[in-house]
Amino acid sequence: MLVEPLNSVKDHKGYYLTDSNEGFDIIREVGSKNVKLLYDVYHQVHMGEDVMTRIEENLDLIAHYHIAGHPNRDDKIFETFDYPKVFELLKKHGVTSPIGVELFPKSIEDTCALLKKLQPFC
Repeated sequence: MLVEPLNSVKDHKGYYLTDSNEGFDIIREVGSKNVKLLYDVYHQVHMGEDVMTRIEENLDLIAHYHIAGHPNRDDKIFETFDYPKVFELLKKHGVTSPIGVELFPKSIEDTCALLKKLQPFC
């Protein structure tokens, strides 16, 4: 089971779980190896989190990652946030958890261009 904090600033006004630290606390309280966090970088950047620190301090509690361009959940991933640093951090720690690209590109050409940009990190 994955717990996913979302942003309440732009996309999910009134949503309860917006802070990843609270999500990590819930997971620790549950105490099951079958409950982990889905860390959505897009949402946590909106919430003003120090993404790199949160990820590094909680690697054992994260089972899946989502990425998207900020602030518009588009294919401008490398123009709006330093995702290569996130990929480097995960590689440094030997993380093999899946990374989902959750966004709304304008065209298939934009999608293909983004996939080419992501290729060096695969």
